[in-house]
Amino acid sequence: SAQADYALARDLSLSIGYLGVRGLNLSSGAALNVAPAQLQLANGKNDYAIAPGIRVTRVVDSTFSPLTLFFDDVGQSVYHAGTVTLTKRFSRLYAFTANYTWSKAIDNSGSTAIADNPEDPYRRDLERALSKQHVPHRFVANFMVEGPQRTWMRDFRLSFISTLAD
Repeated sequence: SAQADYALARDLSLSIGYLGVRGLNLSSGAALNVAPAQLQLANGKNDYAIAPGIRVTRVVDSTFSPLTLFFDDVGQSVYHAGTVTLTKRFSRLYAFTANYTWSKAIDNSGSTAIADNPEDPYRRDLERALSKQHVPHRFVANFMVEGPQRTWMRDFRLSFISTLAD
């Protein structure tokens, strides 16, 4: 990660940053009771059925359902983000922060919280795509104002926080 800050004024600053994170050996769910494919569909994908045209999955152990989720640690992820933050420190009775993040999250698995079955449990590399947690654009702003000292509003502070995400 890297960040550069620039003072625009005595109480106003601009920050520009980058964050990159890679996750390895992440816990993920998979239907590991599915037996290796012996058939192929017309589009070239593996077919895990017991026979052509029959939508019953071949299993390794018949005491478990083929949809039973087992958790393994083969998940991988990558996250890249660029951020721009404008901060006005508290002066003249108010302060604010505005932050914009442009990011991309890619993984090859769900998570234990958001479990999913891979299309092909033996080809996890085919699952690499935008993550379920991917939020490409996020804007967060907060504003705080304080009452003047010589009025009945002294010691009162009012703040707002707003988040917009795509």
